[in-house]
Amino acid sequence: MALTKVQNQMIEGAPANVLGFGATGDGVTDDKSAIQLAIDSGAKHVVLPKGYTFVISNTIILPSNFTLEVNGTLLLAPNSPDDIAMIRNSDRVNYQNNIQITGTGIISGNKANQQTGVQIRHICIDFKKVIACTVSVTEVGSNKWDNLYPSVPASGIACAIQIHDCKYCRVSGVLLFEWEHEGINLDPAGGVCYSNIVENCICEGSGAKSYSGIQMGGIGATSYSNIINNCVVQNCGASAIGLDSTHSTLTGCTVFRNGYFHGINLGHSGAVADFSTVSNCTLRDIGNFATTQESNGIQVGNGTKDVAISNCNIHTVHNSGIYLSTGERLAISNCRIEDTGDHAFKINVGTGTKISNCIAENISGSLVSEVGSPNDDLWYEVNETVFKRYGSVANTGTWQVTLSGSSVSGNHTYSVRDGFYERNGRVVTIRGRVALLAKGTISGNLSLSGLPFTPSSAASSYGDLDINIARSLNITAGESITGWVQLGLDQMDLEVWDATTGSRAMTDAELTNTSQLFFSGVYMV
Repeated sequence: MALTKVQNQMIEGAPANVLGFGATGDGVTDDKSAIQLAIDSGAKHVVLPKGYTFVISNTIILPSNFTLEVNGTLLLAPNSPDDIAMIRNSDRVNYQNNIQITGTGIISGNKANQQTGVQIRHICIDFKKVIACTVSVTEVGSNKWDNLYPSVPASGIACAIQIHDCKYCRVSGVLLFEWEHEGINLDPAGGVCYSNIVENCICEGSGAKSYSGIQMGGIGATSYSNIINNCVVQNCGASAIGLDSTHSTLTGCTVFRNGYFHGINLGHSGAVADFSTVSNCTLRDIGNFATTQESNGIQVGNGTKDVAISNCNIHTVHNSGIYLSTGERLAISNCRIEDTGDHAFKINVGTGTKISNCIAENISGSLVSEVGSPNDDLWYEVNETVFKRYGSVANTGTWQVTLSGSSVSGNHTYSVRDGFYERNGRVVTIRGRVALLAKGTISGNLSLSGLPFTPSSAASSYGDLDINIARSLNITAGESITGWVQLGLDQMDLEVWDATTGSRAMTDAELTNTSQLFFSGVYMV
């Protein structure tokens, strides 16, 4: 009885092996048609077996409810057409469901053998409008431009893994290498980007022209409830990890040797990361290519608010450890920052910023540097020192005193209007002198203004003002001048006191053309 040779064909319900559909896997022959034939056969699971290199010259198209298992190497053919994806889903208009790319193999853009001298944009995996996709193949990448061009082409994006308008998708356990633009990019692209996870991935860039390792969310639509967890990103040219997604979490990640911009960037390019959390991350050597670019360990930008950053270790940064460029109600706790080119914390002041239990060492600038006009309810605790509202603004300085009336402020000619201050945490000590050459038009009760810091409005924060010497005033012998600092206002009201009538407001009638006041006081901010 003759034996019939059994081909490597699909048994009902079993994975289909592409070798049974004519693929050679010899690393030379174009296997694209054979692989697509296996996918279009009706099989729900197609395997590229280990030990083979399958060359494709154009895009493999995947249907819904399908698994492509890559255990060998899938390699883009030399001199392939511009602006193609190696793998993409079939329907780019209507949502598809449940597409998986798994296996122990490699998906490579083979950039070293692509065309030179022309603009080449290749994406390794490109999904759009997919619900519940999974990418867990072992390695994806080698689609970089930098061996071909002196500068990045003006248009086009060539991510290693790009997933647009997606939900319930997962990228897990993948090594990304030598990508162009983003290594992993999950973006709404005019649709949605929510309930997605990137976890346990290693993103090894190729330097300046590998942009972000991971970019989650972005402009154009709704992006929320996403997770980036336990990933390593290094050797990037742009911000290593970008999170432009609200109510999202970034935790347990390591960033190393990031060339330009930021280690972790929350909110940029028209998108925000409101109500998101960054925790238990380690960042080192951020901005090691930077010259004029702003390169911070962690940046919160574009108006992002209600963000919590905790338990992060940031070491060796070109600019500041943590830069809060905009936003409100930001909480930072239990972070350690060391060896910065600028500040430990740089804050564009918004309401409700809290920094607590943080340590900063070897900081070139100040511990806390503020930009913009301060608002209330700011609290900074760095190196066990508490700063209320202004952080580590210089401990001493000068200010210009103004003598005003409550009804008509006055336009005096001054000979002296010097003010000096010393600050320790919330307590500000002031002293100074104001002297007139000519009294201007003024009426009403008198006050001194121009304080270096606005006093606290809390009822427990009243300040006092002492007039140490008063000269050339229209007051009665035996009367003395005193005053107090108004809560929440840039104003110290002057009063006249005597033993018979007590105190009353000092008025413009008691001022002369040559009046002088030497004063000192203490108040709280």
